[in-house]
Amino acid sequence: MHSLAEVFIYDAIRTPRGRGKPTGKLHTQTPLSLVSSLLKELSRRYPRIDQTTDEIILGCCEQFNDQGGNLARSSALEAGYRVTTPGFMVSRFCGSGLDAVNTAAAKLMAGQADLIVAGGVEMLSLVSIFGSGGPMSSDVSFKDAVVQIPQGLSADLIATLYGYSRSDVDALGAASQQRANAAWAKGWFNNSVVPIRNGGKDPILATDELVRENVTTEVWRNYHQLSNGPGKITASTSDFGIRRSQEFVTFITLEILPGLRMARQWC
Repeated sequence: MHSLAEVFIYDAIRTPRGRGKPTGKLHTQTPLSLVSSLLKELSRRYPRIDQTTDEIILGCCEQFNDQGGNLARSSALEAGYRVTTPGFMVSRFCGSGLDAVNTAAAKLMAGQADLIVAGGVEMLSLVSIFGSGGPMSSDVSFKDAVVQIPQGLSADLIATLYGYSRSDVDALGAASQQRANAAWAKGWFNNSVVPIRNGGKDPILATDELVRENVTTEVWRNYHQLSNGPGKITASTSDFGIRRSQEFVTFITLEILPGLRMARQWC
């Protein structure tokens, strides 16, 4: 029995995270333009990757309109990758991007590919949550028969069950903002976040819109609870709010490393 191949993440990049509303700076962009901009950045870093990528796997929750029609394949063509590069879409709600990455790793381990680019995309200012429909949003009898607890209420209930107070949750939210702000200030995202430009001019957005400076627990106390639940979760602690972004990671397998001289020669 053959052993599974070892898989490595060679690089990881993403767009800045913009506000998921019409006032967000990425609102004028499309999912196609954002995804293809990351693929083009990979081509800039590794000039042969557009000719050697075996597959592009993209996770997306709401796959219709601008996010429909196999966006992974469309983005590969838009970015100038070889015409034979296939695209593969994954949908597992909020875990779509992560599942795309896991699927890529599994295919590489099984020997079905040597190089895969995988990631996720979601533009909530253009495509709303459950905008694609389905029983969970439109089938009344199904919704009555099957209990569906929204994420905000779920977080509220989990915090309560595990004994966390509103102050505990607010403190965690403030600390998360403080860490994100410090990371940007220290340049930790400089190599992984790709600024979005309009026609090659000045960046439309170069940093995350939802990261705030000087956030304290006292600031969070002014926010109202999100649901009719216990009241532990507010807009300030619910995943930094609705956002839009794209992320990609590049996978390679151990078998091709020696011939690549630590992969630089391959790209």
